[in-house]
Amino acid sequence: AAEIKPLAVAVLNFAAKTPDDAHAKEVAAQAEYALLTAALASQQPAEQADLLAALETANPKSEYMGSGYPYYLNALARSAPAKFGPAADKAAANFGDNQDVMVAAADAALAVKQNDRAVTFANKALAAKGGKADAATIGRMHYVIGLVSATKNQFGPCDKELRAAQPTLSGPALANAYYYLGICNYQLGHQIQSKDRVLQGQKFMEQAAAIPGPMQAQAANTAKLIAGEAAKMR
Repeated sequence: AAEIKPLAVAVLNFAAKTPDDAHAKEVAAQAEYALLTAALASQQPAEQADLLAALETANPKSEYMGSGYPYYLNALARSAPAKFGPAADKAAANFGDNQDVMVAAADAALAVKQNDRAVTFANKALAAKGGKADAATIGRMHYVIGLVSATKNQFGPCDKELRAAQPTLSGPALANAYYYLGICNYQLGHQIQSKDRVLQGQKFMEQAAAIPGPMQAQAANTAKLIAGEAAKMR
């Protein structure tokens, strides 16, 4: 990788001087591919990010960045979180219809607690034309939107998105979804004075309490509190 990068960058800089030359375009494409394959072969996030940054700088709309951006964003989230946001925005600008890129951007944004970006990218992933993501990936995007909605006390969107995500989740993610579904339905029930909705919140909270993990004890206590509130409602 240490030898590939400077040579590839030199080729790309040279080729950029004659953008209309067919041979220069062909050689540039080979250099771009070399940067991508070197990055994918690397096991070090910082090295991956460095190689793909070189490709992005040379040609952010390169066909190889379409497949490289998911790796680039993931590598930045792990090695240089401060650089993640600008790179994710550039990825969205250049490949907004690429579902794989938007999924990677949403996951990485959530990992570095850039919640608004995470929702933006998750919505783009769900809306991507011709997207072929599997059900689990689509569910994860609904999960991202639902979690962020819960943190903003947007109880309706939280309920809608987490209900859509719930069938595809398992383990801690499922426990989180049940927990926040419990909170959101409890709050919605109070807003519209619906005992049935509060009881739905209790049921979700009990489901969260049934899953071993860090949310279990808190969910069990909250389920009891919701049950007490429901008992006072008509």
